[in-house]
Amino acid sequence: MTKKIFILISLISLSAKFSFADKEITTKASIKSVVIYLQGAEVTNVFKAQIPSGQSTIIVQGLPANLNQSTLQVGAEKGVTIQSTEYRMNYLRQNEKSDRLKMMGDTLAMLNLINQKFENQRVVLDDQIATLAANKVVGGANTGMSVAELQKLMDYTFTKTTQIKNDIIDLEGKTLKNQEKINRISNQMNEENAKLNQPSGEVVLQLVSNNSTNADFNLTYMTPNAGWTPIYDLRCENIQSKIKLFYKAQVYQNTGMAWNDVKITISTGNPNESGTSPVMQPWYLQFGQVYTQQRAKYKSAAPAQAPVTNSLNNTLQIAGARSGAATYQWDAAADVAQGSLAQYTTVTESQLNATFDIDLKYDIPCDGKVHLVSMVDYELPATYQYYAAPKLDKDAFLLARITDWEKLNLLPANTNIFFEGTYVGQSYVDTRNTRDTLSFSLGRDKKVIIKRQKIKDYSSTKLIGTNRKEEFTYDITLRNTKKDAIQLIILDQYPLTTDKDIEIELLEKSNASVDAEKAQLTWRFEMKPQENKTLRLHYSVKYPKDKVINNLN
Repeated sequence: MTKKIFILISLISLSAKFSFADKEITTKASIKSVVIYLQGAEVTNVFKAQIPSGQSTIIVQGLPANLNQSTLQVGAEKGVTIQSTEYRMNYLRQNEKSDRLKMMGDTLAMLNLINQKFENQRVVLDDQIATLAANKVVGGANTGMSVAELQKLMDYTFTKTTQIKNDIIDLEGKTLKNQEKINRISNQMNEENAKLNQPSGEVVLQLVSNNSTNADFNLTYMTPNAGWTPIYDLRCENIQSKIKLFYKAQVYQNTGMAWNDVKITISTGNPNESGTSPVMQPWYLQFGQVYTQQRAKYKSAAPAQAPVTNSLNNTLQIAGARSGAATYQWDAAADVAQGSLAQYTTVTESQLNATFDIDLKYDIPCDGKVHLVSMVDYELPATYQYYAAPKLDKDAFLLARITDWEKLNLLPANTNIFFEGTYVGQSYVDTRNTRDTLSFSLGRDKKVIIKRQKIKDYSSTKLIGTNRKEEFTYDITLRNTKKDAIQLIILDQYPLTTDKDIEIELLEKSNASVDAEKAQLTWRFEMKPQENKTLRLHYSVKYPKDKVINNLN
């Protein structure tokens, strides 16, 4: 009796087990849309499943192994209740091989087959050499063979053996080259198989439904292995035209899953940054150990002369570093294509950030590489000026200046600059400064001729009592050889000092505006076509005659 009861209980348990297993559903979710932040991305997946009435379990496989579990959210249709959600790792599931990996496997099999054929040919050639060697011995042992016949046999053996050995050398070379290809493909396959065999994540859902239904689900999570950086293309046809600014996103992702045919939204937010405001703590002072440093017995060199401070976004240094790098051509068709993409983008501004909702679908593979996404473009009015600091560089640089840039939701980023159809270099948009104008250098213009030279007749050295007084005079000569009038900004400087024994006096400035704090002179004026102009800088330096100023000029 006891044995029958045990069998009955076992059958009931087994039946319950099979009943539960019948309600366990395995499925995969497809990526519908992605919101890409500066660091991280929010991925929305969708899937459909046939849900039986009562309780059931759904296992959603093939999810990234590095998603943020605390951000995992699952939604279902009405009538289906999600009782619990569990995220776990799956170390046993083999991911499906990509078409690229399959193609490499087929190529590897073909190359191995070719090498096997080469090996077979090598065996046949070795047998032929062995046969010739045997015939040579037989012929030499045949005393009835004449000298002429023996000579003929030896000549044949020599010719044939040489040919076969040369064929073997050629065959070895082909085998070696083929083996190099096999090694490269094998190494690449090993690397990609290692990525393929990485563990994946899966979500286990416990559900209850009043009725059997074919339900739609959505699954959302944050992943840290994705993001974007901004980059701009600035294009200008001539100094009478408006500036075209193309706003692009350099998107990357290494989440473990390819984003195929997905709708993307670019956000200027960064969820990885802490949202907690800083708290100021009390600042306590305390005494520390006193150390005495021995004075050096040699005289230190005077500090190097400070460069001219550039108040125009450092455009001189940027353009100077990239001058003459006209290696890219303006593709007008590409501009049209970029402009057409912008009409699919909706820009939404919130209190803290902006989002660019792109109404197109993209393929972004899981390779960690940068993929360019065009977002919006702007046509902006600009003013054009020429800028020069002839003490540092003899050339004039054409600047494009843009106002009201704060309305464009720009971020700090590199900018590729194209002028008159030619790539002229790269600048940097620094939106963190407080200026109301962004300046870009469009390159050097050799038609504006600038020369700065010291005028010896107006430069002198005098001894006045215990002091030495030196005067310096520089002329800056300008010529506009262009057909149009230009607006020109010229920068120069005279020295500063913090030593009370050194007296500096600015004697002549040619109507320049002077920043006394920086000892910087700025001239702003218009030059007509073919006009010549001369600016003069004259200053004096008085100091004790028993001392030397190293960097005075």
